[in-house]
Amino acid sequence: MSNDPHALQAGTVIAGYRVVRVLGAGGFGITYEGESPVTGRRVAIKEFFPRGIASRKGATEIIYAERDTELVSWALKRFESSTTEQCRLKHPNIVEVFHYLAENDTGYMFMDYVEGATFEQWLRDRPNLPTAEEIRPMLEPVIDALDYLHSMNFIHRDVAPDNIMITADGRPVIIDFGAIKMIENRTLLQAKTVHSFMVGKQHYSPPEQTREGETLDARADIYALGAVFYRALAGRPPADTEERARKIAFGEGDSLIPLSEAAPHVPEGFAKAIEKALSFRANDRQGSIDEFRQALGWQGMSSSSAPTQAVIRSAATTPRNPSYISPSSAQVEKSRRAGTARWAAIAAALVLLVVGSAFAMMSLRSSDPQVAVDPKQTCQG
Repeated sequence: MSNDPHALQAGTVIAGYRVVRVLGAGGFGITYEGESPVTGRRVAIKEFFPRGIASRKGATEIIYAERDTELVSWALKRFESSTTEQCRLKHPNIVEVFHYLAENDTGYMFMDYVEGATFEQWLRDRPNLPTAEEIRPMLEPVIDALDYLHSMNFIHRDVAPDNIMITADGRPVIIDFGAIKMIENRTLLQAKTVHSFMVGKQHYSPPEQTREGETLDARADIYALGAVFYRALAGRPPADTEERARKIAFGEGDSLIPLSEAAPHVPEGFAKAIEKALSFRANDRQGSIDEFRQALGWQGMSSSSAPTQAVIRSAATTPRNPSYISPSSAQVEKSRRAGTARWAAIAAALVLLVVGSAFAMMSLRSSDPQVAVDPKQTCQG
């Protein structure tokens, strides 16, 4: 099935789903395609497997070095709670997480299998730059999905073109919720970035997300969404966030080229809305996703009635870029007890397990099936 010696073998049964193939693998986890032999349902299964810390015993069981027991326990609890939180999300444009299994001394997240091409691939396959109306069928539902996400007191923190899948029928689906953060203050829709790793891509992450101890709210996703619009309309992503921060700090001016200059074909008002979303200071951006939608002039029109422009040429997605990670101050305090590198590795596992190469295709080879256990835990809430 795969050249990865750590991966489950094809035919292994986890929670009633037969492992078909490896979809992606990173330093801290392995993602599989699974299929129900009864219903034929296809799913994605994410297995917690921190390399260098974990080893496989037999067909399915995972063992850890004794010195890592406390760290692994903490990490698995975080992975489980994150999965359970994501099970609450029910939206047609958000990939559905529906089950969590704690077994074999590890954890498994089960979610819908999304087949199609990423929005990034859709953009690359085009012979020319799209217009604002041509990207509307793909991005207006994403706006709706983020609006829903914020109403449920979550922020995504990793909105990017390769985290948006376009299915064969043209439906956009936000995937990869490894960076999701539940907002602790439900009234203010605001969350302090405590004991979490800042995840995102340098062209799509807002400045406050790349700094330790910063407060994040819905405006972090607004920045990232603005960057997605910029990439689509200008043919390239906006300036690197850290480069912007450095130049501004040294008084060299903002390195971000305004969209009105990078893409003169974009209507002025539309470009201004995106430029505002990409403001360096969070206070200078739109205050909510709905405000951003209104600034675009898309308010009040359902995306379901818009004609579908997406053309899917391949079911495989493009490989994911490495995520940018920096530890929060709370993790640094914990790292002093067990060694900075090991704490960082365990904490990052929670992020990279879900974020890294979730739907990237890998070479496969068949193997004899092994049988695992039935599920003992399902998502609640």
